[in-house]
Amino acid sequence: VLEERAKRQQAETELQTARQQLVEANTQRAEQQKAVMQATAVSRVPAELFPQELLKSSAGTTFRLLGWSKDKRKAAYAETTKQAERLWIFDMQTRQPNKITEWPLGKGATTQLDWAFDNEHFLLGVGNPGQYTLYLGDSARLLGAPIQLFEPQLAFAWSPNQLQFAYFSGLQLMIQSPKGTTLPVQVGASGTSLAWSP
Repeated sequence: VLEERAKRQQAETELQTARQQLVEANTQRAEQQKAVMQATAVSRVPAELFPQELLKSSAGTTFRLLGWSKDKRKAAYAETTKQAERLWIFDMQTRQPNKITEWPLGKGATTQLDWAFDNEHFLLGVGNPGQYTLYLGDSARLLGAPIQLFEPQLAFAWSPNQLQFAYFSGLQLMIQSPKGTTLPVQVGASGTSLAWSP
């Protein structure tokens, strides 16, 4: 009986050791897979850098976070090189960065981004006073032609519960949908800021 107990105890110890080794092996494999994924698909902006406000720079390239979608599942960030700036959307679920567009680098240029309530659409405004460009897009691509604005200040905003956005163009307040439908409202003066009521 004592011999049987000793054998059983030894078998249980060996089984527990094997389980521990399996857990360690699985943990090591998961870490290796994460490292491979970060070194390939997410090489431009590793996931662990989010949600830092300023992202690491490398070889003359800098990254900066422009804004999170409302559900915190997507992050828009700008990549700045010596010649241009690029907009990327990083999906936290797929861990895939997606390049949306790029524009020439301008000295002292403003870059402003705002996500729509649906967590898919965004508006990106870039440029300098008197010469702004407003881009409309979703997390995969740009939608429609860029909108040129010759305003002293950049002002745009999404509706809080509809896919409509507003911006100033000359003496008009423009209310537009992603499908291109536009409602111009004569306001008589160029606005400097803009907000939707809840």
